[in-house]
Amino acid sequence: MKRQSLILLLPLCSLLLAGCTNSIEKVRFFDRKVLPQQALTNAQILRSQHGQVQSAINAPTIEQYNEPDARTIYPKGIYVVFFSDSGDTNGSLRANYAISWDQPAVMLARDSVVIINYQSGDTVYLQELVWNREAGRIFSNYPLEAHNGQQVTYGDSFHSDDSMHHMQIINQRGVFVLEEDETM
Repeated sequence: MKRQSLILLLPLCSLLLAGCTNSIEKVRFFDRKVLPQQALTNAQILRSQHGQVQSAINAPTIEQYNEPDARTIYPKGIYVVFFSDSGDTNGSLRANYAISWDQPAVMLARDSVVIINYQSGDTVYLQELVWNREAGRIFSNYPLEAHNGQQVTYGDSFHSDDSMHHMQIINQRGVFVLEEDETM
């Protein structure tokens, strides 16, 4: 009986010992510099300054890294609502991916970026947007489509202040007035 148990136990031990080998590539995958220091799912964050809410950030996933450079990544997209000092909704930004670096204070949003300015009624569609928080500037070097009421404007790029009040479209190609179909 003991001999039969020993015969069954030897192959099991050899399997356990064979399973204990690790390749260096697998170990490096779990290096602490690669994994985020913090991760949030289904996040809703309110940002305020001097007690006044400035923005509300919603994201399915947020990953924060400290090394090699401090950054926050929104790998599954981001939706931000901006508020005025009186608490009114100023606008919103939506993107399928975003990354924000601490130094320099820059945020990059890309993949189906939509910016809406609720005061002016402007909606801007583009593929990539850069926000320099320190300089208070927003710009894109990619083509865009801007809607204001019934007007649609196309351009090669744009720059603006971060309130989107002074937006300038570079190489504007045309303004089209859309007519509503009266038969509807």
